[in-house]
Amino acid sequence: MSGEKISRRRYLELTAAAIGGLAVGGIVGYSLRKPEVMPPGPAPTHSMVMIIGGYRPDVVRENIAEFDREWGIPMDKRTEVQSLSGDLTVATETKLAAGAPVDICYSYPYATTTWSKAGWILPIDDIKKTDIVPYDISEIKGKLYPVVLEAYTVEGKLYGLPYFVSDYGCILTNEELLAKAGMSDDYPTTWKELYEKVEVLAKKHIVDHPLLPSWYNEPFGIPWAFVLEVINQGGNEAMWAKEYPHGPTFDVGTLAEEVLKDWKNAWDNGWVPKGVLTMKQTDFLGEFATGKYFYQVNAEYYLGYMNDPARSKIAGKCSIVPPKKQPWGLLDSAIYSLVNRKDRKDKDLEFAQALLEFLGYKNRYGQYYVGKRWAILEFLKTMPEVLEDPEVKAIWGAKLYRVEDLDTVNKLLSIVQIPLSWKAPWYTKWNTIAQSELPLALTGQKSIKEVIKTLRDKAEELSKSG
Repeated sequence: MSGEKISRRRYLELTAAAIGGLAVGGIVGYSLRKPEVMPPGPAPTHSMVMIIGGYRPDVVRENIAEFDREWGIPMDKRTEVQSLSGDLTVATETKLAAGAPVDICYSYPYATTTWSKAGWILPIDDIKKTDIVPYDISEIKGKLYPVVLEAYTVEGKLYGLPYFVSDYGCILTNEELLAKAGMSDDYPTTWKELYEKVEVLAKKHIVDHPLLPSWYNEPFGIPWAFVLEVINQGGNEAMWAKEYPHGPTFDVGTLAEEVLKDWKNAWDNGWVPKGVLTMKQTDFLGEFATGKYFYQVNAEYYLGYMNDPARSKIAGKCSIVPPKKQPWGLLDSAIYSLVNRKDRKDKDLEFAQALLEFLGYKNRYGQYYVGKRWAILEFLKTMPEVLEDPEVKAIWGAKLYRVEDLDTVNKLLSIVQIPLSWKAPWYTKWNTIAQSELPLALTGQKSIKEVIKTLRDKAEELSKSG
């Protein structure tokens, strides 16, 4: 139904129905809960503590307040939410290493291995249903995206439940410009085809630069862009060894060099804006929202951002390229992890386990309370069932370019790849090096071969030293 749009009035009707007629904003999703107030019951011996970053702390605090309400937590034991500043992984690790009283934290794939081996976070496989804990973990595992199990299982044990699951490195489209170019629904199926289509579009002289690649200056910008293009085309084996510690297999003369040649060709021909190398993420998002590009390489959840009239000039006109011959992108995700808090009693541990399940699975009434709120508010995904929820589909089906884009997103998430090296503690150091080295191949300060050799040598050195 690429040409069929739901009216604004119908969208508002669907939104009102989905949230029980409540105003869109802080209380979206509260219509999901049961109306009764839970009487005080067993209480933890101390307030639980959750540490978070700077993303939507208002939503997190509202979610936590709902947990306290459902479990009847008394006022003097209400759960505390602490916001950390700066690099969240570094700030969290500092607290964990110091033994600070924390119950729940966010953990990313490349941190989970390190933190689990240090004993800072606990495996969750043995969590069982009790009077306080609503669900057996064995019930939950089968409902996760497969990549979540792959990413967050260390030595056979699972270390958390999904905060969000995303595919970073998808191809977002400006359908208005593609129609003007006579290329509606003529989507690339591989990275090579993308660059071929960009060349065709450049010759039409409709815009200055057809492509906005994710080469921006962030740890999750240009380094991830390089890794994902290689593994999408050649599999993990084109970058990393299968066996731990997953050292490099890429080198001069391999697919990695071919990827940088594609980049350099796009750069030299003016198909991409030179300023992308100095952009930060906020600049990168705003740039595509201007409507000046045919394609942007980005996370699929930014479909929500690009189709928001308050933030984007292409609202209602941004779609996404489906996977056909290869995956697009790599895993961008975090989990809620259960921290190994030292002053816990058995009952405290059960409350922390209940909070983990509430955040990463369902509330005590069997509803995806938190996951559905994130899906409605920010288009964040947690589990396939949430994205398939009729209310979520109604709201986003009305806002997106086509309702089938929801199915595309679920398909992308079902096959998204995770770099093997993310399970090794040395990767983040290499990622920092790649962030500074890769731009040099584009600007000509180093040759492509020199950059590939440097990245290979550094990966060898780091993987051998740990």
